[in-house]
Amino acid sequence: MKIGYVRVGPDEQTHARQIKAIRKQGCRRKRIFIDRCRGSVPAAERPQLQEALAMLGKGDTLVIWRLDRLARSLTDLVAQVGLLKDRGVALLSVSDNLTTKAGPGKQARRLFASLARFERDLVDERTKPGRAAARARGHQGGRPVKLSGNKLELAAELRRQGSLPVTEIARIVGVSAPTIYRHVNADGSLRRKAEPAPTEPRPGPVQS
Repeated sequence: MKIGYVRVGPDEQTHARQIKAIRKQGCRRKRIFIDRCRGSVPAAERPQLQEALAMLGKGDTLVIWRLDRLARSLTDLVAQVGLLKDRGVALLSVSDNLTTKAGPGKQARRLFASLARFERDLVDERTKPGRAAARARGHQGGRPVKLSGNKLELAAELRRQGSLPVTEIARIVGVSAPTIYRHVNADGSLRRKAEPAPTEPRPGPVQS
C-alpha cells in the first residue's frame, strides 16, 4: 500500500502540484494526508503526518513530493528514514527520483545530490520571508555562499569516501571547488583556521 504525505508552507497557495505527482505513483487520493505548516515544525507536531505514519505497515511505501516536505533538517531526515526502515516501510521522493527500496550502493551518488538539494530547499524556504522584506526595502543580493553546517559535513564525507572529484562534490554541495579545498582536506578532515602568529613582548625600559 502507498500512503502519500503533503506539506504546504504558509506562503504556498496550493498543494495541487504535490498531489498530482504523488497520485501518479499509484497513491489513492483518500490516502494522501496534508499538513499546512513551515518545514521547521517537528514531525510530532504535524497531525496529518502522524496519521499517515500510523497507517503505514511493513511492506508499505510513504510517498512524498520532495525530501524537504518530510523533515526539518538533514539530521531529522536521517532519523525519519531510519524509523521507517525499522518498520519495514520504504520512502519514495518523487522529485528527487529516490526510493529507499533500492539496493545498497546503487543510488549513492543520487542520494548525496538529493540530500544537498534538500538542505538548500530548507534554507530557501526559511530565508524567503527575509529576502522578500529586504527587496521591499530596496535591498538586493545577499551574502556569498559559505560552507558550514550540514553542507560541510556532507562535503567532508564525500571527500573521505574518495569516489568523486572535488568539482563534482562542489556541484552537489552547491559551492565552488576552491571553497571545498579551503575547508576540507583530501582525507575528509576539516582544515583548521590559521592561528595568528604569536607576537613577541615589547622590550621594557632599559634600567640604568
